[in-house]
Amino acid sequence: MEAKRLFGGLGALVLCAGGLVAGLGALAGPASATVTGIAPPPPGGAGGFYDANGSPITTAYTGETVYLTVTVEQAGSTVTGDGTIDLTWNPRDFALVGTGNDSSGACSTAPGSLTCSYTDMATTSKSVAYQFSVLGPDPHASVLATAQTDGAPQSETFPLDIEAPLSLDTPPPTGTAGWYNSSGAPITQAQPGQSVSLTVTALQPGTEYADGTFTLQWNTADFTYQGNGDHTAACTPSTTGTTGSVACSYTDLAHSAKSDSFYFVTGGPDARASVSATVTVNGYSASEAFPLDITTAGPVTSSSVPTSLFACLRGGWRHLTDAQGHPFKNQGQCVSYFEHYRHYQHFQGRPDTCGQEGRGNGGNQGGSKGDHGDHGQDRHDGTCGTGNQNNQGNQGGDGHGGGWGHGRHGKGGHLARWTE
Repeated sequence: MEAKRLFGGLGALVLCAGGLVAGLGALAGPASATVTGIAPPPPGGAGGFYDANGSPITTAYTGETVYLTVTVEQAGSTVTGDGTIDLTWNPRDFALVGTGNDSSGACSTAPGSLTCSYTDMATTSKSVAYQFSVLGPDPHASVLATAQTDGAPQSETFPLDIEAPLSLDTPPPTGTAGWYNSSGAPITQAQPGQSVSLTVTALQPGTEYADGTFTLQWNTADFTYQGNGDHTAACTPSTTGTTGSVACSYTDLAHSAKSDSFYFVTGGPDARASVSATVTVNGYSASEAFPLDITTAGPVTSSSVPTSLFACLRGGWRHLTDAQGHPFKNQGQCVSYFEHYRHYQHFQGRPDTCGQEGRGNGGNQGGSKGDHGDHGQDRHDGTCGTGNQNNQGNQGGDGHGGGWGHGRHGKGGHLARWTE
């Protein structure tokens, strides 16, 4: 009996000790969490930058408001404990607007950094969204997020390409802005007294805006302003001292790309001549200088005859002529001439190197070779040289009754005639 009581007492003592250990465990509380990582942006995770509509983004524009979601992943399914989330960034890229959507966080800020302590990181996934105003522009902007509860801190970098909401296009080959000659070809060099045009193109990759202005300035010794191509614009040219300028207002700048052409006659010579252009839309502005080397050294290839349909458009017809040097009265006349010119070139053929003035020696086909045989692309059974070997030649003029035939423009027979 005594032995049974002893073992019974030992059993009670063991149970008591077990309860004490359990009680001590309750007093100690659950183990703290360990951060295993920070979720990356979509599609791999839920972290990263989002716009005001909740869509993930990789590009933003100066002046926009964006949201950075930081999602902390932790080991275990019932882990608890306090923790911190730190953010750092370049103050030239972002301005902090809100410290997050979790009011439990106690945050402290400094230029380019934020530290928030949380008491409720008792989950396997803890997310907080921070609000920023986008500055920039900077194609390499980013925010570094670092989280820690227990153990080593974990970090993730979230990049964001910050672009200007308004810019001016670049010259060819990357863009279409810049200087062009009267034939519509891009140029970087011109001669004094040459007619040239400057194409200015405003780009709005983000939100499109409405009314706006193009303002151009130049040295009056380098350029004389002739006008612009968009006649819907209200333009005001002026001169102050040696500075010429024109300000044009548009009601249709609500485009992702808006162009206008400005026409000048060059002065100079001046290797450093340029026109500066500024576009302003809804409070935003962008500027660009467009240089043109005005020089007398060496010939500058420039034809006044339209060699493309584009050359006649946007007021280009004003600086073009036909082959005889006659100016066009309007754009339609320029386009019509170009179509005829292209058709004429097609039938004219490619010049040969022989038979500049072969003559047919009479007969029913008096102009058998023609005095410009080098333009006859297809002379059938004849050969270069003497006219009587080209029975059909360029079909130059019907020399009925003999005489010397002079076929003047190759196989097409344009302007062919015969003389005694």
